[in-house]
Amino acid sequence: MWVKKALIAGAALAGVMFGTAGEAKAANYACGVRYLPFSNTFGSEGYIFFSVYTGPDCTGTLVQAYALCTTGSTSNSCSSSARYERQGILAVFEALSRAAGDHQKISVYAYQCNGGSTTYNCAQYVQFDG
Repeated sequence: MWVKKALIAGAALAGVMFGTAGEAKAANYACGVRYLPFSNTFGSEGYIFFSVYTGPDCTGTLVQAYALCTTGSTSNSCSSSARYERQGILAVFEALSRAAGDHQKISVYAYQCNGGSTTYNCAQYVQFDG
């Protein structure tokens, strides 16, 4: 499937993950996927912000809101083990946007946040499910 290939390509381009995989959340639906291209505490290459709901098109129950961050992130809302480069974050944004539009289920894997924070459920990466 195109979306899975885009994620894999994005991860390969980015040199994305460091450390071990985090805890997976049950498969649900992406909603309100936004790429914010400016540099701030979420990283030097911008970041993706999205929410996850139990139903497609932002229906059902809100599960969690997430940020996928880029290199240089210091925000406690960012995973300490996954910081995307520009090509990787853009590939993931495209794949996540397509999944939301196509009502494709996703699973979000979370890991430890910057600074060891446990206040947030920090996204490490997204798996695109069937």
